[in-house]
Amino acid sequence: MVCTDDKDIYIMLNLVRAHGWDRNLCQEFQNEIRIENKVDNSFYSKYTFYALGYNLRPNEITGFLGCEQLPYLDEIIQKRIGNFNRIIHTVNANDDFYNLKFEHIEKLSNFSMPIICKSKELLEKYIDIFTKAEVEIRPIV
Repeated sequence: MVCTDDKDIYIMLNLVRAHGWDRNLCQEFQNEIRIENKVDNSFYSKYTFYALGYNLRPNEITGFLGCEQLPYLDEIIQKRIGNFNRIIHTVNANDDFYNLKFEHIEKLSNFSMPIICKSKELLEKYIDIFTKAEVEIRPIV
């Protein structure tokens, strides 16, 4: 635990703990850092890295939970494969997106997948659609 009354240290500690993102800062400090770094409050501001960061919060409990999940690994992988297959069919059938080619991959166990729009206008349209539907999306960096 770290206690400080120094605003700059507080901001830096929060950035470092959250991969370098500003997502754990209060709105006032988010606005400050975004203005300072010339980042607008668009979709991309959520994924701008302001500092080197880590997400190192492992402890005995997370180690225990990880070990408890191991017996379900095959089931988890099969669920991910099923989810991917349902999504890829829809994506590849939509002319707004580039088709994804994955035949060269023997087994997919992804927890996310890229969807690449064919234009900036389409990107903005789908950011709006996914955001309103509360589907978590991120830019590919």
